[in-house]
Amino acid sequence: MGRGRRLGLRATVLVIVLAALMPTFLDALSDYDNASSDPIAPILETIVPILLSVGVLLLFVYVFLPKRGD
Repeated sequence: MGRGRRLGLRATVLVIVLAALMPTFLDALSDYDNASSDPIAPILETIVPILLSVGVLLLFVYVFLPKRGD
């Protein structure tokens, strides 16, 4: 199995795991927002999933785009 195929498999597993955990994660953030009187809770409920998604996209860009000198 080549390097690219292993990376593709790992990326697929990462996406499947994140997709499976995302509803639980969003429910936990929503519960925190509802239970907390902290003014930052609604902001966290909005921004944390966005930051998580951007982080995964940056990871894919780093791994799959060709490096200089290759």
